[in-house]
Amino acid sequence: MTITIEYTVEQKAAMEQLKRRFAGDMKPELYEDTHLFYRFLKARDFNLDLAESMLKKHLQWRKDFSLDTILTDYTPPEGLSKYFPGGIIGVDKDQCPVKYFAFGSLDPKGVRKAAKFSDIVKHVIQITEREALFLKKQSLK
Repeated sequence: MTITIEYTVEQKAAMEQLKRRFAGDMKPELYEDTHLFYRFLKARDFNLDLAESMLKKHLQWRKDFSLDTILTDYTPPEGLSKYFPGGIIGVDKDQCPVKYFAFGSLDPKGVRKAAKFSDIVKHVIQITEREALFLKKQSLK
């Protein structure tokens, strides 16, 4: 299921202006994502300067956490998945993802003993990126 947003003329113009500010500074798959620019503009009430600042911080955060390679280059500590169970387990009849997170099986003490806080954060980011990739593939069907 794909949701289509009808942008106003003003929104389209603001998105194009923000996009021009990042020409050559972003990976192509991010730069081509028009909705990415819309989200940052909307978050800052379509103030171009504030949206630009926020998006720059976001891109730096992506770089700091190696989001572009986290699915292939990061391996969480061995026990982390054991103590932090859950994820997408399939799709329903409408092809929407079904996510299961076993909160009852979550062992906070085990998680803290199995990994450093930074590894826990990276593990959650990796799960989120894997799910975002899954959603992107589903939307192309």
